[in-house]
Amino acid sequence: MKLTPIDIRKWEFKKGVRGYDKYEVQAFLELASEEFEKLQQERREFEQKSKRLEKEIEEYRRVEKSLQDTLISAKETTDKSMQNSRKEAELIVGDAELHADKIMDSARKKASKIEDEITRLTVLRDSFAVKLKGMLNSQIELLELFEDVNKDEDENKVKEESIAVDKSDPEPVKVEPVKENAHESDSEEKSPPASMMDDFLKEKSESNGPL
Repeated sequence: MKLTPIDIRKWEFKKGVRGYDKYEVQAFLELASEEFEKLQQERREFEQKSKRLEKEIEEYRRVEKSLQDTLISAKETTDKSMQNSRKEAELIVGDAELHADKIMDSARKKASKIEDEITRLTVLRDSFAVKLKGMLNSQIELLELFEDVNKDEDENKVKEESIAVDKSDPEPVKVEPVKENAHESDSEEKSPPASMMDDFLKEKSESNGPL
């Protein structure tokens, strides 16, 4: 049977001939003593448990503080590492961009030089083609001039021979063997004077300009 403070206050003892029942009072006192002893024991256990919980709470607080310090330190370390990594990445990117700019600038300069060289060679080719064409035309004109000169000389020679035949007595025609170098002789006879050829080439060279 559990007693409460109200039960103790309202408890009534039966009266006997000589007053309250001695045994009933003794039983109540024993019961109250047992309950009080239980309360004291529970109080002691509660105090011990409270102290133990306080120690655990204190330990938890200590661990929590340690974790917080660790997290703060880790965050600071992470932030520093990220800052260093970011700076290093920026340096790498900047160096790569600078290197790329140098490569592009060098490539543009090389391309410009190649274009200039192509232009120069194109101009040189066109100039050479014009001069070569002029020289060939000069040679053609010179050959045509040689042909005209040889033709005039042949016609004059034929006329002179015809006149000589008419003035002289007829003589028997002698058949002579064909000379081996007849063709070369004819070519030499038909060739114009060397001075005429030199003058013509010099005139054409001056009109066309240096090759």
